[in-house]
Amino acid sequence: MIGTVSERDLARQGMGGGFDPDEATVFMLCDPHPAVCFVDAKLASALALMRNRNQHWLLVLDRAGQVAGMLSMTRLLSMLETLVPEESTGPEPEYVRRVRGDSCENGWL
Repeated sequence: MIGTVSERDLARQGMGGGFDPDEATVFMLCDPHPAVCFVDAKLASALALMRNRNQHWLLVLDRAGQVAGMLSMTRLLSMLETLVPEESTGPEPEYVRRVRGDSCENGWL
């Protein structure tokens, strides 16, 4: 692997960096040292790396150094969402029911 190019790289360096999109190459914009983790890394260490590098994704490598996948903040949030029970957010406020119209239908007003 030579490097990576993210949307952020394109926005920051490509369009904002004065590169001519008709002349610029991907190599000119790529990050030659992207943050990576291994498939057996602990989730906490992967999150810390993402935070420290201010990067919303990590390439995941196998122990041979080959790309095995990608870990993204979107995927992590989706996983977290399944772990948090809906009930943990507490009861639905009355104003939400009123705005939705439930209170009128059920005679709550």
